[in-house]
Amino acid sequence: MPAAWSTPRTWVTGEALLASDLNAQVRDNLSFLKEPPFSLRQMNEAADYVTSATSMVEVDGSNSELSLTISTGGGNVLVVFFGTFSHSALYGRCQMDVDVDGVMLGGDNGLIQSRSPIAGVSGAFSVSFAAVKTGLAPGSHTFKLMWATSGASLTLYAGAGTSGFDHHPQFWVREI
Repeated sequence: MPAAWSTPRTWVTGEALLASDLNAQVRDNLSFLKEPPFSLRQMNEAADYVTSATSMVEVDGSNSELSLTISTGGGNVLVVFFGTFSHSALYGRCQMDVDVDGVMLGGDNGLIQSRSPIAGVSGAFSVSFAAVKTGLAPGSHTFKLMWATSGASLTLYAGAGTSGFDHHPQFWVREI
């Protein structure tokens, strides 16, 4: 990861340009813009994720594989998720959110909600979102993928080789 962004200095007429100044002011800042802090988890699990939790819980429980940490320069972070789900009940609800340093990004009922059009695997549906977390202070921040259901059983296909549903969801965060 490149060094953190540094506020460009104001040059004075006639001031000598040194290689170290130009490296810090131009090269390092351009490198930071090209490669900001980023973390990605593309799922390829031994088993799909399943929950019956009716309040928000971490998708992968205590495994923390879907808990992404980045060190930011402060400001805004883009959070993205996409995946394929099924629900054991007709019109079963899937709610998704992201816990950012202990606070839910969506609040209330989460960032997004979807319902199963048909009960079981034949009613698989996609859920995706892109959200921006604003106003983060410089430093380390943790983003945890959270979910809840209306009851019964909600499945997130996670590259486990499920016939016809060997999908590989992604969860990622990037400073913007």
